[in-house]
Amino acid sequence: MRHAFSIGTAVAALMALAGTTMAGPNATCRVDLDGDGQLTLFDFLEFQNLFAMGDLIADFDGDGELTLFDFLEFQNEFDQGCPVDPISLQMGGVPLGEYPFFEATRAFNAGDTVYMTIDPDRFPAILGQTGDIYIVASKSEAEWVTDPSLDDVRGIPQEHTFDALSIAGAEVALTGSESLASANGLNVSTGYDIVVDFDGDGQLGDGDFIDGLGVLPADANGFSVFTDISEMGPLTPVMIDSSSSRGVLRLNYPAELADVGPLPIVVIVHGGGHDYRWYDYLQEQLSSWGWVSISVQNDFSGTGNRPLQHTDALIGEQATIAGGVLNGLLDSSRIVWIGHSLGGRECNIGSERLSEGIFTPTNYSADDMVLVSSIAANSSGGSGFEAAPGDINFHMIWGSADGDISGSPSSFGGQTIPFRNYDRAFGNKHSTYVHGADHNVFNCCGFRNFQGPVSTEIGRAEAQQIAKATWTALIKHYGEGNGDAIDYVTRSWDSFKPLGVMDGTTLVHMYRPSTVDADSRVIDDFQSNPSLNTSSSGGSVTINVSNATEVRQADANGSLTWLGTEPSNGMNYAHLTTDTSAGLVFDFNSPSSIEFQVLPSLGNVLGYDHLSFRTCQGTRHPNTIAELAPLTFNVTLADGSGATSTIHTGAYQAGASEPYQRTGAGTGTGWQNEYGTIRIRLTDFLAQNSGLDLTNVAAIRFEFAQGNGSTIGRLGLDEIEFTVDR
Repeated sequence: MRHAFSIGTAVAALMALAGTTMAGPNATCRVDLDGDGQLTLFDFLEFQNLFAMGDLIADFDGDGELTLFDFLEFQNEFDQGCPVDPISLQMGGVPLGEYPFFEATRAFNAGDTVYMTIDPDRFPAILGQTGDIYIVASKSEAEWVTDPSLDDVRGIPQEHTFDALSIAGAEVALTGSESLASANGLNVSTGYDIVVDFDGDGQLGDGDFIDGLGVLPADANGFSVFTDISEMGPLTPVMIDSSSSRGVLRLNYPAELADVGPLPIVVIVHGGGHDYRWYDYLQEQLSSWGWVSISVQNDFSGTGNRPLQHTDALIGEQATIAGGVLNGLLDSSRIVWIGHSLGGRECNIGSERLSEGIFTPTNYSADDMVLVSSIAANSSGGSGFEAAPGDINFHMIWGSADGDISGSPSSFGGQTIPFRNYDRAFGNKHSTYVHGADHNVFNCCGFRNFQGPVSTEIGRAEAQQIAKATWTALIKHYGEGNGDAIDYVTRSWDSFKPLGVMDGTTLVHMYRPSTVDADSRVIDDFQSNPSLNTSSSGGSVTINVSNATEVRQADANGSLTWLGTEPSNGMNYAHLTTDTSAGLVFDFNSPSSIEFQVLPSLGNVLGYDHLSFRTCQGTRHPNTIAELAPLTFNVTLADGSGATSTIHTGAYQAGASEPYQRTGAGTGTGWQNEYGTIRIRLTDFLAQNSGLDLTNVAAIRFEFAQGNGSTIGRLGLDEIEFTVDR
């Protein structure tokens, strides 16, 4: 209904805002129509004049007509005031084919086209404005304060008129972005900031837009361009077989060590029946990017002593190992362990002992550990330990076609289910599950034990490309503070992957930020309040799906056969009685939903970056078999005033992966349930001026068999939380 009052009446009602000066239009604040840098009555009078003359400068709602709604929009912007500082906004990213139509991203591969956008519904003052888009070398917040000058790395900025009426189609391809520099010395990427200079003064100033003004690593750059991180870096690896007081080892360091050191340390521990000289590909990759590594002979003690003691010996005996070539050139404040199979078990137990203070090294401490990573680890504990990695950053990589650490619930009494190690870790943690990879593709020489459809086998070369890219991203992120490298281990694989790997490979990521520092706001991780109608945060849960059950995430009967009587079928995230992993399972074949209340005390998520949750398909369930494909659905946020915004996970090419189509462990086809983490940027829910209030989120609703979502499915759901990027 249109309001029955005139513009003149409204202007008269605002006489108290009168000012004194007149000038010209302000390009950075369109309601400052007299251009005097102040919002006064004269701006209302100027708007009235423009409206009366039929000048479309007064078309504030952008519909091509002059109506009362233009006045209402003018008044709304007037009430909000003109910006008095640069507007910090995530602008760099990629366009999407459906709502929210644009995904703000942090990492791009060399040769990619970088896009930027500003949503005209959220920032209506840009409509019709022309600005210069700059790509500049990344500056810190302090550097921007001291030097606001704009110097486009392409030579000249890109002029653009922001005339799109909606974010759908508002993306701007940044010319020349395909040729931007990527690697810079030992940096695998080069960071850039995006600035839209609306007043044309060549300076970052009031009313300009900037992507990359933050102080945290996650916001330090507008975006980064990465080289092929599966390939070697600029340094020259040198391999030496040597020993320490703890035994033989293979050392790899850069030939340029004396010039670029001190450098951080990686310790590699092999598996049963393997050899410490089987990881040359990985050691050379690490050295070429500025890390010293040793691969050591394992003793399989189940005590974690190999990584614990070899690390201590390497640091303490650097003056004598390999003739002292490392002396004074090791950075013992940054240490990574990587273990394969039983070596992974040793690393996990070593991490447990170190983080719990059970083992006290002489030459380093738990604080010096930046990452522990296990390759297809034997997941059992031993000698009183549980192989629980503790609060040290943790990563695991594992192949779906592994014939040894298989994931079968009946195999070796639970020793072959490494996902339990992931669920027991509580630092920052990652999982990389690779379809078509077997146990020994991650070393040079182990025998082929592939178990799965032959057509899915990826082989050693591809598996190692994935492994090299993954570890390079992880060590650069956790060991060197490259905030943007985390995109390679958190974004949907189908939408973003490193250069140098095959498009057809399937990979499933899990990621959860540390639960130690309490940055995350957990809505439901199913670790308490086991009632279906109450979340772990104490809010109500409204369930409108079939066969919903909260389960301990362990396949209890030793078979992956779907019997219809075991809701946790295919779950391999708990085994020992002390494993507490729990989640929700359910199915659907018609429009349905689950809604989680967000308590008022948790509803202000304005300082958070993502809504995060993990989900998996239920293996061998009739609903999974009926539609064998990644399963997608809608996610809706609702605020306390009833405003809602809905996003389809498929917009990001994200969904629950179909289980790897392997037979065995009972009847049927399909292997274990593969949780993958989906992260939706909270500001995406604001697209097209949805009206959602992020200071007052009241509910999260998952909607199935609706819109573009899958029509049928069996799902697991877990770890629903709001998270902060670090």
